[in-house]
Amino acid sequence: MLQRDCEALMLLQKQGLNKKNPASTIVATLFGTGEDVNWLTGNDFPIDADTELGEIQLNDFFDESQKRAITLGLNRQRAVSVIQGPPGTGKTSVLAELIGLAVKRCERILVTAPSNAAVDNMVEKLTDIGLNVVRVGNPVRMSPSVASKSLGSIVEDRLAEFRGELARKRADLRTDLRHCLKDDSLAAGIRQLLKQLGKSLKQREKETVKEILSTAEVVLCTNTGAADPFIRKLATFDLVVIDEAGQAIEPSCWIPILQGKRIILAGDTCQLAPVVLSRQAMEGGLGVSLLERASKLYGGGLNHMLSVQYRMNDAIASWASKEMYGGLLQSSPSVASHLLADSPFVKASLITQCPLLLLDTRMPYGSLSLGCEEHLDPEGTGSFYNEGEADIVVQHVRSLIFSANKLDCLETPKAPPVPAWKRTRYWYGVNYAVGMLGNVPTGDRVKSAVPRPYPVPCGFPKLGEYSPVLGLIVPPAKKKVSLDPMNFLLSYDVSGNMKFYRAEKWIKEGHWKNNQRLGFLNLITVTEDE
Repeated sequence: MLQRDCEALMLLQKQGLNKKNPASTIVATLFGTGEDVNWLTGNDFPIDADTELGEIQLNDFFDESQKRAITLGLNRQRAVSVIQGPPGTGKTSVLAELIGLAVKRCERILVTAPSNAAVDNMVEKLTDIGLNVVRVGNPVRMSPSVASKSLGSIVEDRLAEFRGELARKRADLRTDLRHCLKDDSLAAGIRQLLKQLGKSLKQREKETVKEILSTAEVVLCTNTGAADPFIRKLATFDLVVIDEAGQAIEPSCWIPILQGKRIILAGDTCQLAPVVLSRQAMEGGLGVSLLERASKLYGGGLNHMLSVQYRMNDAIASWASKEMYGGLLQSSPSVASHLLADSPFVKASLITQCPLLLLDTRMPYGSLSLGCEEHLDPEGTGSFYNEGEADIVVQHVRSLIFSANKLDCLETPKAPPVPAWKRTRYWYGVNYAVGMLGNVPTGDRVKSAVPRPYPVPCGFPKLGEYSPVLGLIVPPAKKKVSLDPMNFLLSYDVSGNMKFYRAEKWIKEGHWKNNQRLGFLNLITVTEDE
């Protein structure tokens, strides 16, 4: 991966502003030189792209901010567009619609992301709208749900008949070879034919791969996967889309960018930043993603934020909006007041009628609840675990389970027994075994929140269209990455030391102070603490 990043930077330095480079306009825009920049600053970033869309009509399903993002992304005059999608704003749906409309204009598109999971998610979305997509990459790292769209799988299907015919010819030649071992010249001729068959298979495979990739409407891979020789040999893409660009280091983004004429960077600068372990690299600027850098260029003229969220109760979303999005993120009326208790499958109670619930591990007289001290992982990983907090979360999940009107609707995966100290990774209770996070579908996940950054994954059933989700709070090294509201739906529950939350001014004043619906748990009962 590092080698591919370095190769991309060397190519950028060598050919970036070369007029023959199809990505030169992108390079000029992102580095502030060239005619394209003069056009951008002189025309104040026009957003009316109706002439670009032609007869294509935008779906009324989308709100105004989403329609504007699609319009900007389809404007061929904009070499670089940044779409900032806070949690629940429909970023993935917007990208899928945008890509679908671009395909209708006969554009060839390369879609990448820093992780295989993000790429697979886009594969599913684009497949659902009927596009001809090809997923390039290591099949072992792909989700089983997209395996049929992988390049290897498609090649195997295309060559199945050819391979069968080739196998029959090889079998016949080997039979002849066994009968001609005493005739050296004849045996040598048969061996030569066998070699030619092997070469013909390899040649046929190369031709098939080239044909599949050339005729695909959308090619998808990871950022570093775009360095695949088969992709590099393809004709220049009309559009490159990088999803979750905020999580990628900038060098990796240049691998796909240099293979396109236009670029759309999608993600959220207020969520996870690139993972950079080297302090020297951080000080050198690698900790700043290309998404973040591009969103600030030209007074933010390249950036457009999706401004309506459709996932969280407004009591939850308003916190994220105020603290991280300058109050610009609004809640859709369809979800603004939703609670778990609104579901016909859930009984009304404190924990289902309260969008914000804190399960405090510190007792009223000041000391921590029994067993709620942190301990070092005995396996020597350097991680911490807190068995007491895990027990608190287990009890809360039990309460949520028994809030269902019908327990027979609950199904959860099974998990093998584990040591007691690993309870922060597994939950057991009420005869509902729970599996690891990786084995649980995204829509059925539950996470507990603790003062340290280790989630406690659990499979939790959907209750109709409602799905209770517990969020994750960690000590904020950076305010913008300390809250991950992507897992918030109808309720936001955290467990931990109240002293910690009171000490964090941005949490207390920005959220708890304005929403006086806190719960206190002493391992036995839950009561409301106003």
